[in-house]
Amino acid sequence: MAQNTSAAVMAQRAAPRDGLDDFPTHPWALRAFIEYIFVKALRHQPDEMTVWEPAANRRFMSRTLAEYFEHVWETDIHDYGVGVGFFDFLTLGDTLGLYDAPPFANGGAQWIISNPPFKDFEKWVELALECATDGIALFGRLQMLETIARYINIWKRWQDHTLCAAYIERVSLVEGGLDPSANLPQAYAWLVIDKTQILPNPYPGLVTVPTVLIPPCRDQFVRPGDYEVRAAQ
Repeated sequence: MAQNTSAAVMAQRAAPRDGLDDFPTHPWALRAFIEYIFVKALRHQPDEMTVWEPAANRRFMSRTLAEYFEHVWETDIHDYGVGVGFFDFLTLGDTLGLYDAPPFANGGAQWIISNPPFKDFEKWVELALECATDGIALFGRLQMLETIARYINIWKRWQDHTLCAAYIERVSLVEGGLDPSANLPQAYAWLVIDKTQILPNPYPGLVTVPTVLIPPCRDQFVRPGDYEVRAAQ
């Protein structure tokens, strides 16, 4: 039987449902988000802010966040051998208030920016909003826009503070590392919920999610050493 190579099938991010969702984010894609969306669109100054990356993986995202933010905390549920602290983010609701030190304490980090396991996306939104004082930015498949539960619990509830940032240029994630030559049909975007400001709704009475398109910019934001795995110092 011939392999089904339709876009709908090939776009699936196929990780075991009960295993690690090990699909690291390209540093260039994060730099583009920070410069076009976080700084230019939302007008934030990350060099005066703290951020927590709770799915730090092999540090591709947390290393890039450190280029911009005043302080970065990095944790993960799995030990990838790069010196990242252990923490199971899905237990956050049980541990808030048990720790005095950031980022685990209430108000420990201003922002949570991460690429969470997609199967737990809605739960991550809920927990991240409990902890971060200013807002969250979560990277995921564009299918994050779908399902009635997300419509009620995310898009409708937080519509005055929410935007979606999607890429014109393809961001291709592969399991187990980064492949700069990958070219896969899956579309990725950022869910941003900014508690510090109200975003305009041009259609009162309807749930709207402003969508900002990140222009083609890969060549602009790729840096030497991006694809090397480096341990925390």
